[in-house]
Amino acid sequence: MIEMKYFLIPFLCTFFSLSVSGQETNVRPKIGLTLSGGGAKGLAHIGILKAIDSAGLKIDYITGTSMGAIIGSLYAAGYSANDIEKLQEKLTGMYYCQIKYHFP
Repeated sequence: MIEMKYFLIPFLCTFFSLSVSGQETNVRPKIGLTLSGGGAKGLAHIGILKAIDSAGLKIDYITGTSMGAIIGSLYAAGYSANDIEKLQEKLTGMYYCQIKYHFP
């Protein structure tokens, strides 16, 4: 009976490992995005996010430092690249203002 146990354990291990490895999985690879800092140059990340959106990639992990962390956190919170660009235009004053200023 002891000899049978020594034969059965490796056989079962081999059988179960082959049955698990024979299954095909359609799991997509995880994609991570790292955004660097750089002050105003960090706004270039918006263009990268637009390219990622147009390629149809889904980002699983986002990391960043300084301005990259700000842009990355907005993107992770659900803002699209276009929403972040509109926010950037409002914050930096790069939008059309209908108020006319008159200087003497």
